[in-house]
Amino acid sequence: METNSVQISLCGFIRHTQPFRQLFRSGLDTYIIRLQAEGECEVLIDGEMVTVVPGDLLSVII
Repeated sequence: METNSVQISLCGFIRHTQPFRQLFRSGLDTYIIRLQAEGECEVLIDGEMVTVVPGDLLSVII
């Protein structure tokens, strides 16, 4: 029986009071998962700004 493993490199909760930008120009070999817990934010997805509201879950392969 084959088993899969998951390595969590970073896990946390952050409340932003100023715009937050995360740039990975050289790429990563990982997933970024974000759960919008409260408030709203905007994210750039495929060149389009999208509003994210509480309960939205984003999963990005970089």
